[in-house]
Amino acid sequence: MNFQALPLHADAVKEVRPALLALFAGVALVLLIACANVANLLLARASERMREMTMRRALGASQVRLMRQLITESVMLALLGGAGRVGCCMAAAAVDASGLAGRCSALETLSASICGLLRSLQGSAS
Repeated sequence: MNFQALPLHADAVKEVRPALLALFAGVALVLLIACANVANLLLARASERMREMTMRRALGASQVRLMRQLITESVMLALLGGAGRVGCCMAAAAVDASGLAGRCSALETLSASICGLLRSLQGSAS
């Protein structure tokens, strides 16, 4: 008699691992599209708020204060977007691909940060 010890995780997903990886790739793609959509919505919102920023500037708000407000809003939205990050990490843990989850999370945070920076620069240009 030969007995071989296998990790339970490896035994549980051995037959469906390719399907899980494909599903994870699909979820990551949808998350990437969602991040691009949020970035686009934030830029559109910033364009609509140009009048408000001009009024604040005319009333005496400094450029630094306006930039700080826009960046704070972007950071708060990025933190609220953490639900996508949690789902991505859970999917990665299911297929033991934690490196992918880290990249996915970093991509979401980077996209929110770039969007916030663009909004603040666009808002302060007027």
